[in-house]
Amino acid sequence: MTGKKDLLQGRILVVDHERNFYRSISSLADCQGYRITHVPRINEGLLKLSSDRFDIVLLREYMPDGYAGEIVARLAESPGKPVIVVVGPGKDPLSAEKLLKNGVWDYIIESESEADLLGSFKNILEYRRTAGENVKTEDVAAFDHFRSEGIVGNSPAIQECIDLVVKAGPSDANVLITGESGTGKELFAQATHAISSRSEKEMVVVDCASLPENLVESILFGHVRGAFTGADRASEGLIRQAHLSTLFLDEIGELPLDVQKKLLRVLQERTLRPVGGSSTIRVDFRVIAATNKDLHQLVAEKRFREDLLFRLKTFQIDLPNLRSRRGDLAELAYFFMNKYCAAKRLKTKRFSAEYLVVLRRYGWPGNVRELFNVIERAIAAASDSEILLPMHLPINIRVQAIDNLCKRASNQDEWGKGNRDEGRQIFPTLQKARENTLTGLEKEYLDDLLNSCSGNVSRACEIADISRSRLYALLKKYNLSPTTVAKGK
Repeated sequence: MTGKKDLLQGRILVVDHERNFYRSISSLADCQGYRITHVPRINEGLLKLSSDRFDIVLLREYMPDGYAGEIVARLAESPGKPVIVVVGPGKDPLSAEKLLKNGVWDYIIESESEADLLGSFKNILEYRRTAGENVKTEDVAAFDHFRSEGIVGNSPAIQECIDLVVKAGPSDANVLITGESGTGKELFAQATHAISSRSEKEMVVVDCASLPENLVESILFGHVRGAFTGADRASEGLIRQAHLSTLFLDEIGELPLDVQKKLLRVLQERTLRPVGGSSTIRVDFRVIAATNKDLHQLVAEKRFREDLLFRLKTFQIDLPNLRSRRGDLAELAYFFMNKYCAAKRLKTKRFSAEYLVVLRRYGWPGNVRELFNVIERAIAAASDSEILLPMHLPINIRVQAIDNLCKRASNQDEWGKGNRDEGRQIFPTLQKARENTLTGLEKEYLDDLLNSCSGNVSRACEIADISRSRLYALLKKYNLSPTTVAKGK
């Protein structure tokens, strides 16, 4: 019988006929305390799953006795309902897409490091510990609704946020959503409102950062006619518009202190007095606030009221940045690509394995919003091509992805120096490696770019977002010309 300690450490079944890969994974997994069981055939894996419980099944995409896509459902429905991770060559983007749509947690390219695979294991085990195997029926319906709205991902961090929305939504409690710009704060606010008892009325959205300083009170609380110069008629204000609904205060940290005090009073008393008015008006609304700032730090700096902060954060949802949930990248990318192509009535594209690898290696400072913008741009750059390739990505993303890879290689080299003779391997400096990589990357990019444009310089400049003079300078640097490249010489 599996003990509690084993359950916490994680039990992994590796179904793979290549023993060298298994040994490599096993030696690293042992250091993490994972228990690894290996079988070389799919049938043996199914037999093993019928008699024992595992948290994860690592399955090679193409096996001598079958293809992963044919048995994913059977594996996932075995006792213990393990999570499935597929490792493969990544040469067929349609196959990878099919696997992800059929419930595979992650698709790992063979060339990716074992560290990426172990990182995926860690995310899975954390998720299984926090979410458990039993989810209420109403929660499943809520999860399906969130996905339809664009809240996508299986990483433990995003699932924890979804769990909080499921708990907070039906209540009437105030909610504070924090996270970097582009993480989807308004999306989560909309999801919380959508499963609340106030969902029949539209949520009122207020961007606090864009409110004119001299009109903040009037816009929020309303005003009577003649309250100030230019007030030719009365205005009910946004809070009254949110009566019996939800008021979403985006970038709440930008509200002036005096307005914060009046907002707190409204939240406490559920009444407000319009600017210039002599009587109060009763209001019934729920507040969802969002910020990309540290409100506790603003409190310490006396730029935000502590009593208002406590009033707002009955539930607090901290959205993770995209860098900490790289396992969700492929699912997010496919979701947005399918949605965008459907909206624009375009033929659905596919991602090459190399394209997805670059996405995983990039830092995504703009988070999910940046990812969606990049995919939209790539679809436009790809034009009639059915497959999105790295060349369709902005050059800065490709350069940073390579740069990050070089840094990781350099760090691994530093770590292993004590275990190697100094003369066995000679590495260039990191700066030299970057320069060499960038040179090769630029030349490859120009080659692919001009081939995709059939030598059309104007089109190439438009896609690369550079001037004609800059393009010709680069062509001269790498001894290329539009005509020879387009002819494949």
